[in-house]
Amino acid sequence: MKLVLSALVGATSSILGEAPVLAERDGLSPAQTLEMIVESTVASPLIGDKQDMIGRMDFSPAFSVVQMMKDFTLITEAGRKKQVPMFLANLILQRYAAASNVGYSEQNFSALFDWMRVTYGLAGTPCLTGAHRKT
Repeated sequence: MKLVLSALVGATSSILGEAPVLAERDGLSPAQTLEMIVESTVASPLIGDKQDMIGRMDFSPAFSVVQMMKDFTLITEAGRKKQVPMFLANLILQRYAAASNVGYSEQNFSALFDWMRVTYGLAGTPCLTGAHRKT
């Protein structure tokens, strides 16, 4: 059950990294987007917990990208053993690995948001220090 819950947490964080980038490209700030998300039908305690972190651009680790990669490796291995392909879990593992490869390994797993902003040209430099960078 721990792997099932970890899969859902990691998947939520992955889409929470991507969807606000789309909104930002359309002119909404990350803070505006998160405010609307937490007031919508897709709100969850997890997203609410990450709202402040993303708003402050502070990805100080409580559970790091490396730790999430470990969990997703276990998730995908369990899927192989049980003959469940885990297509999305494999993709999400690759996202965490890509972020880790460019310096996010010790940041909170929610730093996928910052990694995607940098990757898609919405932020010039990564927020890797937890220094409360505002954009």
